Amino acid sequence: MHHTVPTGFAGGLRVDAYAVAVFLEVATRAQAKKLLKKGALQLNGAPVESSRFVAAGDVLSLDRSMLPPPPTYGREIEVVHADPWVAIVNKPAGLAVSGNQPQTLWRALPHNLLPSSEPDALPWPSPVHRLDVRTQGLVVVARTAGARAALGPAFEQGRVHKRYLAILVGQLEGEGAG
Repeated sequence: MHHTVPTGFAGGLRVDAYAVAVFLEVATRAQAKKLLKKGALQLNGAPVESSRFVAAGDVLSLDRSMLPPPPTYGREIEVVHADPWVAIVNKPAGLAVSGNQPQTLWRALPHNLLPSSEPDALPWPSPVHRLDVRTQGLVVVARTAGARAALGPAFEQGRVHKRYLAILVGQLEGEGAG
């Protein structure tokens, strides 16, 4: 998987911190440092130290085949749609999409989705965007490398249009109330 640092990126992030921000599979800077040392995470096609800063136009590459499978979380998640390339799941409120904790949507996905039969199947399903922990809603999940490569940039660049519906309990106060 490749990620190009967008034009206009202000800089100021080390490669390990940037990897945590752009790759769901990389949960912590410590994990990013280990991946850099193993060569599974590279900058512009070459191994680098974790202290290297990224700049606009740099290409960060992650070799998923070198990642150990995550421990799964046996929580049932509603699968709204699944085909060989993508799935749409209903993330419950209170569950993080990803992160360095054992109970995340990302870790629950292998419990709820069989591996894709496509040749470029991902080792485990990968959410392509995030929702706030407190938000319940639909999350798009890539099941193949091709789907991840197409959908990730589409979300990053705002080419996917989202619509939200809020249900409130109690009295709405402040601007816009009434």
